[in-house]
Amino acid sequence: MRFKQSRQSEIPEVNVLPMLNLLMGVLAFFVIVSLSLSGSQIAGVKLPSSGGQDGGNSVFDETASKIRPLSVGLSETGDIFIEGKPIELAALATAISEYFQENPDGSVILQADRGLKFEDIKKILVTLKDVGSDRIGLAFEP
Repeated sequence: MRFKQSRQSEIPEVNVLPMLNLLMGVLAFFVIVSLSLSGSQIAGVKLPSSGGQDGGNSVFDETASKIRPLSVGLSETGDIFIEGKPIELAALATAISEYFQENPDGSVILQADRGLKFEDIKKILVTLKDVGSDRIGLAFEP
Protein backbone atom coordinates (compact mmCIF):
# COMPACT_ATOMS: atom_id res chain seq x y z
CA MET A 1 0.00 0.00 0.00
CA ARG A 2 1.39 3.34 -1.02
CA PHE A 3 0.75 6.32 1.09
CA LYS A 4 -0.01 9.49 -0.65
CA GLN A 5 2.67 12.04 0.09
CA SER A 6 1.25 15.42 0.73
CA ARG A 7 3.10 18.13 -1.04
CA GLN A 8 3.73 21.10 1.18
CA SER A 9 3.77 24.42 -0.50
CA GLU A 10 7.23 25.83 -0.44
CA ILE A 11 7.18 29.38 0.84
CA PRO A 12 10.48 31.13 0.26
CA GLU A 13 12.16 32.39 3.40
CA VAL A 14 13.32 35.98 3.49
CA ASN A 15 16.61 36.45 5.26
CA VAL A 16 16.57 40.01 6.64
CA LEU A 17 19.89 39.84 8.48
CA PRO A 18 22.05 40.88 5.49
CA MET A 19 19.66 43.75 4.77
CA LEU A 20 19.87 44.95 8.38
CA ASN A 21 23.67 44.71 8.30
CA LEU A 22 23.73 46.87 5.20
CA LEU A 23 21.37 49.45 6.71
CA MET A 24 23.41 49.63 9.92
CA GLY A 25 26.57 50.15 7.90
CA VAL A 26 24.99 53.00 5.95
CA LEU A 27 23.68 54.54 9.18
CA ALA A 28 27.11 54.33 10.82
CA PHE A 29 28.67 55.98 7.77
CA PHE A 30 26.30 58.95 7.92
CA VAL A 31 26.74 59.33 11.68
CA ILE A 32 30.53 59.44 11.35
CA VAL A 33 30.39 61.89 8.45
CA SER A 34 27.96 64.18 10.29
CA LEU A 35 30.16 64.18 13.40
CA SER A 36 33.24 65.12 11.41
CA LEU A 37 31.42 68.07 9.83
CA SER A 38 29.89 69.37 13.04
CA GLY A 39 32.27 72.23 13.87
CA SER A 40 35.71 73.65 14.06
CA GLN A 41 38.27 72.75 16.66
CA ILE A 42 40.62 75.26 18.27
CA ALA A 43 44.19 74.05 18.68
CA GLY A 44 45.01 72.85 22.18
CA VAL A 45 41.40 72.78 23.43
CA LYS A 46 39.89 69.42 24.38
CA LEU A 47 36.13 69.87 24.68
CA PRO A 48 34.17 68.15 27.45
CA SER A 49 31.64 65.51 26.51
CA SER A 50 27.92 66.04 26.92
CA GLY A 51 26.36 64.63 30.03
CA GLY A 52 22.78 65.57 29.23
CA GLN A 53 20.14 64.14 26.96
CA ASP A 54 19.61 67.35 24.96
CA GLY A 55 22.36 67.86 22.42
CA GLY A 56 20.64 70.75 20.68
CA ASN A 57 21.43 74.43 20.68
CA SER A 58 18.16 75.81 21.98
CA VAL A 59 19.77 79.19 22.75
CA PHE A 60 20.16 80.12 19.10
CA ASP A 61 17.29 81.05 16.85
CA GLU A 62 17.10 80.77 13.06
CA THR A 63 18.44 84.25 12.33
CA ALA A 64 21.54 83.68 14.46
CA SER A 65 22.28 80.39 12.72
CA LYS A 66 22.63 82.18 9.37
CA ILE A 67 25.48 84.30 10.74
CA ARG A 68 28.73 82.49 11.50
CA PRO A 69 29.18 82.46 15.29
CA LEU A 70 32.34 83.88 16.84
CA SER A 71 34.35 81.11 18.48
CA VAL A 72 36.16 81.94 21.70
CA GLY A 73 38.55 79.29 22.99
CA LEU A 74 40.04 78.79 26.42
CA SER A 75 42.96 76.38 26.61
CA GLU A 76 44.03 74.31 29.60
CA THR A 77 46.84 76.77 30.34
CA GLY A 78 44.36 79.67 30.48
CA ASP A 79 45.20 81.16 27.09
CA ILE A 80 42.27 82.84 25.34
CA PHE A 81 41.71 82.55 21.58
CA ILE A 82 39.29 84.27 19.22
CA GLU A 83 38.91 82.40 15.94
CA GLY A 84 42.16 80.56 16.73
CA LYS A 85 44.22 83.72 17.37
CA PRO A 86 45.53 84.43 20.89
CA ILE A 87 44.12 87.45 22.70
CA GLU A 88 44.42 88.93 26.19
CA LEU A 89 41.51 89.01 28.64
CA ALA A 90 41.55 92.83 28.64
CA ALA A 91 41.13 92.96 24.85
CA LEU A 92 38.42 90.29 24.82
CA ALA A 93 35.59 92.67 25.72
CA THR A 94 36.43 95.10 22.91
CA ALA A 95 36.74 92.29 20.36
CA ILE A 96 33.36 90.85 21.39
CA SER A 97 31.65 94.24 21.31
CA GLU A 98 33.11 94.93 17.83
CA TYR A 99 31.74 91.57 16.65
CA PHE A 100 28.26 92.39 17.94
CA GLN A 101 28.37 95.86 16.37
CA GLU A 102 29.05 94.25 12.99
CA ASN A 103 26.65 91.33 13.57
CA PRO A 104 23.79 92.35 15.90
CA ASP A 105 22.16 88.93 15.47
CA GLY A 106 25.44 87.05 15.93
CA SER A 107 26.31 84.56 18.63
CA VAL A 108 29.37 83.45 20.57
CA ILE A 109 30.50 79.85 21.04
CA LEU A 110 32.79 79.28 24.03
CA GLN A 111 35.10 76.29 23.60
CA ALA A 112 36.71 75.63 26.96
CA ASP A 113 39.16 72.82 27.66
CA ARG A 114 37.71 69.97 29.69
CA GLY A 115 40.52 70.18 32.24
CA LEU A 116 39.60 73.70 33.37
CA LYS A 117 37.82 74.57 36.58
CA PHE A 118 34.52 76.40 36.31
CA GLU A 119 36.03 79.49 37.98
CA ASP A 120 38.31 79.93 34.93
CA ILE A 121 35.39 79.60 32.53
CA LYS A 122 33.28 81.92 34.68
CA LYS A 123 35.70 84.82 34.06
CA ILE A 124 35.08 84.56 30.32
CA LEU A 125 31.31 84.18 30.78
CA VAL A 126 31.20 87.28 33.02
CA THR A 127 33.15 89.24 30.40
CA LEU A 128 30.72 88.12 27.70
CA LYS A 129 27.75 89.07 29.88
CA ASP A 130 29.23 92.49 30.69
CA VAL A 131 29.59 93.23 26.98
CA GLY A 132 25.87 92.56 26.62
CA SER A 133 25.90 89.42 24.54
CA ASP A 134 22.82 87.32 25.21
CA ARG A 135 23.49 84.50 22.73
CA ILE A 136 26.33 82.49 24.22
CA GLY A 137 26.79 78.77 23.66
CA LEU A 138 29.14 76.29 25.27
CA ALA A 139 30.74 73.76 22.93
CA PHE A 140 31.12 70.11 23.88
CA GLU A 141 31.86 66.85 22.15
CA PRO A 142 29.01 64.36 21.92
